[in-house]
Amino acid sequence: MGQIIIDIPNRKTRRFIIEDAEQAELLISALETAAVRVRKNPPKKITRQQMEDIQDGLSAQRALAEMRRTGKSYKWEDVKAELGL
Repeated sequence: MGQIIIDIPNRKTRRFIIEDAEQAELLISALETAAVRVRKNPPKKITRQQMEDIQDGLSAQRALAEMRRTGKSYKWEDVKAELGL
């Protein structure tokens, strides 16, 4: 019997048992595409700054993947002008 530990940024506690091996593999596959895998035991509590850094990194990866998929990119000057900066 294996175990998956998921730290989330809000105070929720849930416990699930998955008895079907195929369903467990599907869950693990979904987690590996949507979450950051931690190789070693992390500290008991992740800081807010660390969580924001992880989220920023994931956002950057998604933006890069979208740019590669569509081939569409934006110049910094155009974005600044659009936002009025």
